[in-house]
Amino acid sequence: MRRVFLFLTAVLIGVGPTAAFGADTELTWERSQMQQVEIDPAIGQSVSNLALIGQGESIEFTLSSNFTPEGRYLYQALIPVSFPLGTYVIHAVLSDGTTKDLSLIRVVEYQSQSYNPLTDTKTITTLSITFFTLIATWGLADTPARRQDGFEDDQTTFDGADGGLLGRGASDRRDFRKGLISSIYLDQLRSVWTITSNRFSPLFSRLISDSGYLQFSLGGAVLVLPVIGALLGGLAFQDISGIGGVTTPSFAISATIVALGAFDAGAGFIAGIVFGICALTSHRFENIYDIRTYLGITLLWFAPSFIANATRALRKSRRDSDWWERVTDVVLGSLITGWAVHCIVLGLDGFAHLKLPLSSHANSIGLIAGISIAIRYLVEGYVNQKNHYYLSYLSPRNLNEHDPTFRLIGWFVKGIIFLFFAVSFLGVTWQLWVALALLMIPQIIKTIKEKFPNYPALFQILPVGVPALVVMTLIGKFYSQYIHSLDLDSASASRTIFVLSPIPGFIIGLLKLLGREAKDGDTRWYMRENMKTIYRAGGVALLSLYAALTLGLVG
Repeated sequence: MRRVFLFLTAVLIGVGPTAAFGADTELTWERSQMQQVEIDPAIGQSVSNLALIGQGESIEFTLSSNFTPEGRYLYQALIPVSFPLGTYVIHAVLSDGTTKDLSLIRVVEYQSQSYNPLTDTKTITTLSITFFTLIATWGLADTPARRQDGFEDDQTTFDGADGGLLGRGASDRRDFRKGLISSIYLDQLRSVWTITSNRFSPLFSRLISDSGYLQFSLGGAVLVLPVIGALLGGLAFQDISGIGGVTTPSFAISATIVALGAFDAGAGFIAGIVFGICALTSHRFENIYDIRTYLGITLLWFAPSFIANATRALRKSRRDSDWWERVTDVVLGSLITGWAVHCIVLGLDGFAHLKLPLSSHANSIGLIAGISIAIRYLVEGYVNQKNHYYLSYLSPRNLNEHDPTFRLIGWFVKGIIFLFFAVSFLGVTWQLWVALALLMIPQIIKTIKEKFPNYPALFQILPVGVPALVVMTLIGKFYSQYIHSLDLDSASASRTIFVLSPIPGFIIGLLKLLGREAKDGDTRWYMRENMKTIYRAGGVALLSLYAALTLGLVG
């Protein structure tokens, strides 16, 4: 079991009735806990009243009939669970009528409650269904083919556009847009690093290119966002000072960094790096749970834009900017991102094996992430319409191919990361290894998919996009009801639902390798021109159903 975060005894030693008591010292106390203060006998006999005061609140300490082994006076006070958070002062009234402020006290939320995720079947069910549904849906997403109409350079998704000719086009006066602080050199660096870094790590390539759309208006001033991220990372660590170990910062700080990461994943990532460096140099990584908690917090801070873009492209070619599709992008992308962020926050408790304060704000954090992503969709759409060539240059499609050696390393790292996090929920069991195999095998086979025959008929019936989300979620709900109908203890039920959840995505993923594309000149049946009305009506119905399933209104 993880150790308790706080030392509950604050030792305050004075040297005389008129001496300073170190009021500049700040201690951290948890709500709903009995807190104790020890006072040296030379001063304790002069204290007539001791209270915790501030923000219009006051709690009086009770003098215990017992003394400490050192002979100090022992005062105690229970901090109510509803006591306002913030900074207070221990205020002493002495027998001669004078008063002294002994120490500053920062009251924080209760953080020491142990939590065993394996016994929380409901949460594991929610996390399992969400995780494997999103992984499967992203893997089934169609890859848009390059257009052969002489406008290949108009490719402005995160998968990019050709950075060669577009580099020269973006510098043309007709297409180039100067930002607030113009920097052609920064434009070139972002484009080149996006292209070259993909050979080693697609993750870093995406982090580099993520805020390119903001460079349209801000120019070189866009670099202020990583600086803000670094400052917020330091502030987040300062917020948990005195608590011990690694835990979540306050709701306000967490929400701010999540919103920042939604607009610039690189800034959110830097906030996580700074937070981690501060924790490491302060010796906060006391056990494996602290490391998992830190990695989970960092993921929370930079992942929102990645989740949104994997669901519905944040930026599209101007040719694909149909208003109906863009509305769908905004609604679906923000909905799924908000729900996924909500689940990440819940998952932090499982990483820490503690009930962390932020978990009570999971809904609010998810809502903030969803709103931020919706705004980003609109901003990216506007910038794309104003100067798509410039964005194509900053987010090129033709990247250096991911080196096979680094791809192999990437698979290994993904597997290790999955095990590292999942074992915190399940322990080392056979279900863990089966789930890993079901997750990784389609990813590995996909590299040789061109060697398999293609069946257009299979392509037409496999669910992708919103239909895939609905199908996978419904199957997950069925699994959940089936497991709860069995006579299983909570640990067995949790492990069973975890190993069942990836099976549908595994099967559909393998079928996808055999149904990769439609016949030449064709598209999915519901995307045909004569099916537009059915497509839109059905899309609204399915999206509404998915929202109801996600929010628990159905099933």
